[in-house]
Amino acid sequence: MSYKDVREWIQQVQAMGELKVIEGADWNLEIGALSVLASKHKENSPALLFDRIKDYPAGYRILVGFFESLRRSALLPIFPSTSRGKDSFRLAANGWRSSRRSLR
Repeated sequence: MSYKDVREWIQQVQAMGELKVIEGADWNLEIGALSVLASKHKENSPALLFDRIKDYPAGYRILVGFFESLRRSALLPIFPSTSRGKDSFRLAANGWRSSRRSLR
């Protein structure tokens, strides 16, 4: 899987069933609390997209929990599209190491 921007990433994550859209949340009372509650179950927690936030104009959105699952982490460009599960961590480490070497 590949994506050009965050909008495409959101579409892919939604198609995977790993995105919950929450509309009308209060920026002051609810967004932080819901984000913490969702992250309590690390392996199964969805990414949360807060839309139509109270007191904010349409189009202002907040995305939390980008990479709290292996499936979403596997969407990072450093992973081959076939990587899954525990191999993802090994591939990530190798990808970061090689990108650091190229910066030297």
